Amino acid sequence: MSTMNKNKMLKQMKKILFICMGFFTAAIMTAQTSPVHYNDTLREVVVSASRWEQEIKNVPARVTGISSKSNEFTNPQTTADMLQNTGQIFVQKSQAGAGSPVLRGFETNRVLLVVDGIRMNNAIYRGGHVQDVITLDNAILDKTEVLFGPSSTMYGSDALGGVIHFYTKNPKLNLKTGNAYIRYSSANSEKTGHLDYNLGFGKIASLTSVTYSDFGDQRIGKSGDFGTFGDFGKNLYNVTRVDNKDVVSTNPNPYIMVGSSYKQIDVLEKLLFQQNEHVSHMLNLQYSTNIGNLPRYDRMLELSYDKTSKSMLPTYAEWNYGPQTRFLGAYTLDINKQNRWFDDAKFIVSYQSVDQDRISRKLNKTNRKTQMEDVSIFSANFDLMKKISERTTLYYGLEETLNLVKSTVTNIDITTGANAAPAATRYPDGGNTWNSAALYAQSNYVLSDIFSLTGGLRFTSVYMKSEFKNDRTAGNAIFPFDKAEINEIAPCGNLALVANLPSKTKISATVSTGFRAPNIDDMVKFFDNTSSSMVVVPNTSLKPEYAYNAELNIVQSLGRTGKIEAGAYYTLLDNALTVQPTQFNGKDSVVVDGTTLKALSIQNSNSGRIYGYYIGANINPVKNLRLNGSLTATYGKYTNEQKEVVPMDHIPPMFGKIGADYSICKLKLEGFMRFSAAKQLADYSPSGEDNLSQTAITAKNAKGEATAWAGTAAWYTLNFRAAYDVTKHINLNAGIENILDRHYRQFASGISAPGRNVYGTLRVRF
Repeated sequence: MSTMNKNKMLKQMKKILFICMGFFTAAIMTAQTSPVHYNDTLREVVVSASRWEQEIKNVPARVTGISSKSNEFTNPQTTADMLQNTGQIFVQKSQAGAGSPVLRGFETNRVLLVVDGIRMNNAIYRGGHVQDVITLDNAILDKTEVLFGPSSTMYGSDALGGVIHFYTKNPKLNLKTGNAYIRYSSANSEKTGHLDYNLGFGKIASLTSVTYSDFGDQRIGKSGDFGTFGDFGKNLYNVTRVDNKDVVSTNPNPYIMVGSSYKQIDVLEKLLFQQNEHVSHMLNLQYSTNIGNLPRYDRMLELSYDKTSKSMLPTYAEWNYGPQTRFLGAYTLDINKQNRWFDDAKFIVSYQSVDQDRISRKLNKTNRKTQMEDVSIFSANFDLMKKISERTTLYYGLEETLNLVKSTVTNIDITTGANAAPAATRYPDGGNTWNSAALYAQSNYVLSDIFSLTGGLRFTSVYMKSEFKNDRTAGNAIFPFDKAEINEIAPCGNLALVANLPSKTKISATVSTGFRAPNIDDMVKFFDNTSSSMVVVPNTSLKPEYAYNAELNIVQSLGRTGKIEAGAYYTLLDNALTVQPTQFNGKDSVVVDGTTLKALSIQNSNSGRIYGYYIGANINPVKNLRLNGSLTATYGKYTNEQKEVVPMDHIPPMFGKIGADYSICKLKLEGFMRFSAAKQLADYSPSGEDNLSQTAITAKNAKGEATAWAGTAAWYTLNFRAAYDVTKHINLNAGIENILDRHYRQFASGISAPGRNVYGTLRVRF
């Protein structure tokens, strides 16, 4: 239909109805009272798949979106909780202040985190579990888009499981408005306050945001079969320092995770200059830090046999991440004037600084070891879009990223303040550099009214160099090398066919490749884990790992009634980077701080495979009522160096969510259930990344030390929340999570989940 005919019909309309499924319905009355009726659906767009706005009907990949409106209603404490609330993303936690998202059995350095077009993943993202996602303030997010499956063509290294792209809110011109809220949660005595203000004029606008959170000690659930597994999940002991001595006392309430508390502040400042209708400039500043330390709680729960007392006591008196700090400064130039080379162009240059320290001291020891990692990340992205013809759109660009890592260590006697015995840095102390440069192009071609084709290629050059300068020892392990270096070219691509059938059925078939280049953490890390009796040592001969993926997705639209979707995928991993037993200096073990530990290293395994499926539904059977649900199942195996087929790590058990919400006038209600199947002992990976030692104990030796574990038990929680608009400026939001106060621990997590949690939020717009 031509624009002229549409405008003519709009003039004749009595009412224009806007419907956003699951969020709102709005009607605008027109001046005319003609009985002519006209329906038009607003086109849904996503930007994650191609870095530019694209109609969802032409996007072959599975994409899940989280809007700011949805985020306000679900009321997550952290951005990790926001992802978990979808029921489609599994999140692991090693402590209360944590959150490591898992996509299709890939985690940490195999899932790419992006904020405002800038990659967050850096050269020390590890293969275990990371908590960097909580340094993003969910209160200032405009939307989040999750792209499932290998996405290296558009995003480069690390996008094997997918991409989680966070978009913070932008300043608005000619608008002066603000938002504020306060929230309290009972499970950890959370007290959060947020304020943001938009100050906009004709060509210049600013957006300022500040959020402060005080999270107290977490309380776990009491309802559960503690009798079967003894004291699993409980915090039995507290360690305090009295008169220069460590004092171990019995925790009067073992359901309170004493010492799990932390405080965090997040600040954002954006400045917009609209030069003209075609050109804009944006300065983007973000800062996040903990006030004080961030406890690594799974380590604080570790127990070891004490020869003096002949009993099990805490292994550590202290184990904290130092104030985890993230700073981002970025400049964005946006040009949307058509010319020979592009219709839209976006140029982003950025600098990020990440400070991550590890502070540990064993019980009754006076040496406090502090490993300090400082990462500087410089990046430049040049993304362009050109509509070559009515049917063909080209997306292409360049990306350059430089990581500089400085690793230092101190070992101080806390009683004298003097330097104690030398300790090893986590990464080489002579300097570490990781650099990548890439060129990519992707095209979307509309074959007909039904079919469209998408395909692309990317070439990435990766260079890494690390040097051992002074400290070449760790325990008694003398490193047999003084530097490590890689220089690799990593090509990848994708091809997809999408069919939008007249029956409102969308079918997409995709084949794609993804890659992850080894980073500094993979190649040269020295990391000991006494609870698992192992130590990870450097391996200087790593190659990039590749993923070859095929998937089929089906979405059936039910019109205003909703939609049903399902999909399946199969991913082959070549040169998969996994943790394997190794020989170090001719031995299969290393002595660290007097303890003999099994030597492991990250190695390129022969092959691996991950496959799975998902089912989702969002249905409005009657007016104002919405039913929704999702189910995700993932499986994974790999072939180790001994040619044995063993379980892949990071593979969560089947999980999902079902619920219903009802909206009427100013009130919205929702009840839902989150659930997870069990993870059997036989399905745990032998690599140690699944944290089997953090599950329930089923057998002990004569000293009381654990010798066998149970795996992860199945669980479910019942939850309810409500929101009420008191006025157009004041909103009340309250809920109760884990109503049955069930005790459960998510797969691979080092701390049990919160028990019954009652929360309330007062939100004001001005």
